[in-house]
Amino acid sequence: MSLNEDVRLNDPVETINYQLDDEILVLMSSGLKIRCRRLLLGFSPTLLSTISFVPSLSLNKSCSMIMGQCIKTIFIYSKPFWQNILIDPTENNGPCSNIFESTNPICLIGLILGDDASFWNEKSQDQLIESIKKQYSILYKINENPLETSIQYWNKEHFSKGCYAAIYPPSLLSTWLQKNKPLINQRIWLASTEMALQWIGYIEGAIEAGQRSAQHIFNSL
Repeated sequence: MSLNEDVRLNDPVETINYQLDDEILVLMSSGLKIRCRRLLLGFSPTLLSTISFVPSLSLNKSCSMIMGQCIKTIFIYSKPFWQNILIDPTENNGPCSNIFESTNPICLIGLILGDDASFWNEKSQDQLIESIKKQYSILYKINENPLETSIQYWNKEHFSKGCYAAIYPPSLLSTWLQKNKPLINQRIWLASTEMALQWIGYIEGAIEAGQRSAQHIFNSL
């Protein structure tokens, strides 16, 4: 997708200045300045607080949604030893609450969620790997060392600060931004999976929100 577009990575937005009626000025951390008439922000509402808006966002446009917590782990093995093994769900005690298999590569994908993710965030990666190895050995009745491991701490990721999606605290859903209205005066729109009309929390929701917001922008020009 980046071959024919001006895509810039690892360059977060620092300031959005919309004081002028006919121009929006976006300042990136690298110093790059982008001028536009309409702006679509494709990220979670929880990241609005990481950007300086000029003028500042009104209180009813600020968002107190809470980003979910998740650590994604991938353990690659030489063979799918877990297949055809009848497991006892009561023995699934360990960091990973959701476990999935993949065939290419051969691996187990374990998700650590909520309070457990917050707990393991403060531990070393070696401690986490050893704990998951122990969990799998008890669950599948076999001691098999992974060929390779990969750990993604989503709440330490700068451009999301969590996963899979942000959640609304009590009463906010009925009082915050309506999903078919712009963030600011028909000029700045917010689109993310949280802003979807259906499939909230999934990539399909993010696509739906993005396409719908893009159509609103097109109609406003």
